[in-house]
Amino acid sequence: MMENEFVRKKKWITEEHFLDLLAAANLIPGPNASETCYHVGYVRAGYTGLIVAGLGFIAPAFSFSLLFAWIYVTYGSLPQIEGIFYLLNPLVLAIVLETTWRIGKASFNGWKQILIFALAVVAKLLGVNEAIILIGGGIVGILLHHVLNNWENGLPPTQLLLAFLPLPALAD
Repeated sequence: MMENEFVRKKKWITEEHFLDLLAAANLIPGPNASETCYHVGYVRAGYTGLIVAGLGFIAPAFSFSLLFAWIYVTYGSLPQIEGIFYLLNPLVLAIVLETTWRIGKASFNGWKQILIFALAVVAKLLGVNEAIILIGGGIVGILLHHVLNNWENGLPPTQLLLAFLPLPALAD
């Protein structure tokens, strides 16, 4: 929903900026949606935008959560209300799948991204830790880029360092 609002309707940020922001939000702990919202608010209007975006994101979510919790506690056992809760799961799933499809199409602009995605899916299905998948994807991406460009500019050490940024996530 944010991508549709910020990128398509309002054109506050580009698709590429949004995808970069989403990738960065996935690397740091915390809720991705709020981090994305705060960043877009900051891009639009500095610290004032950040604060307004934060309040605009948190206040409605808090209010709706409070309202739904009250409705569930008060009326959740009534048969008429149970049907509403069964409707919510497929509705949320449909929204998530539609967004995933739209963002996924924008993310894959070549066979390299599709290859890395496929390898990541296989690794996840095999139970590999997400941090290892991120590191592996980074290394594969760096190596693919340099191999396909005949190692023209060499391999800067900073690129390898960036590939290992998720490593602290393995410390349990």
